[in-house]
Amino acid sequence: MTSSPRLALPFLNVGQAQKEFTVNEALQTLDLVVAAAVEQEPLGEPPATPAIGACYLVDAAPTGAWAGKPQSVAGYTDGG
Repeated sequence: MTSSPRLALPFLNVGQAQKEFTVNEALQTLDLVVAAAVEQEPLGEPPATPAIGACYLVDAAPTGAWAGKPQSVAGYTDGG
């Protein structure tokens, strides 16, 4: 198993180099899932300059980077 079953938080691999990146991404994911606060009404495309930790509702017909992910919650981390 490479990630947790419910939140898909990545597990560290034995001898994994730069494990802080994996752990930090997992903590950011947990932060977004547990304490999500939607910024505005549903959007059809990602905002131009989202803040780290911002969450957005994706509308029913998204374009751009959100294409193919309708009616989802999108969260922005320092990884993009």
